[in-house]
Amino acid sequence: MLGRSKTKYFGAYPAGFLERAREILVGGNLEKSIWHIPGGRAREYNGVKGGIHLWGFGKNDRTIDLDPACNPDFLYDVRKLNEILIVDEDLLEIPGKGLFLRPGAILIDRPYTLDFSKEYVPGPDFFPDLNPLLRECLRIVKPGGRVGAIDFEHPDPGKIGKKPIGRETAIIAVSIGRRTRIRIFTVWKSLLT
Repeated sequence: MLGRSKTKYFGAYPAGFLERAREILVGGNLEKSIWHIPGGRAREYNGVKGGIHLWGFGKNDRTIDLDPACNPDFLYDVRKLNEILIVDEDLLEIPGKGLFLRPGAILIDRPYTLDFSKEYVPGPDFFPDLNPLLRECLRIVKPGGRVGAIDFEHPDPGKIGKKPIGRETAIIAVSIGRRTRIRIFTVWKSLLT
């Protein structure tokens, strides 16, 4: 059970969620990089809001989004993650953006429904399908890295041939109180090398 969002942004993380997600994804370490895909206004999460001290966005975290008003680190369509090239265990190349360190973890927080996507720039025409998004995140995260997805859906990244690309390590119910829709936070460990 978490508090309602303290950020005035449609779809912002519930209060207390990012700290808990960070614990599961990178052991709570604020130095380790988590990519927020799509990122929205995740970097505005930290601070004292509504009398609560929020701290889950790390100094090396990065955001990917298509809304320039959110000032993302990467203005990039998350439906095109399949175009990102893996250079080696530590590096990847984002087309048109350059070389970057592969993230140790990724947090997926897409608009949960097509109707919800109408609340965001660029809108429903860019609504990402959760399963391919999870699959691509498991591919680009560092080997053995974790990918978490908060959503209404319970995703399935599938396999490459007969080999699973990820192992589900957690399924957690996320609620902000009675008479609200429950989300699930699923966590996957990448099995790709």
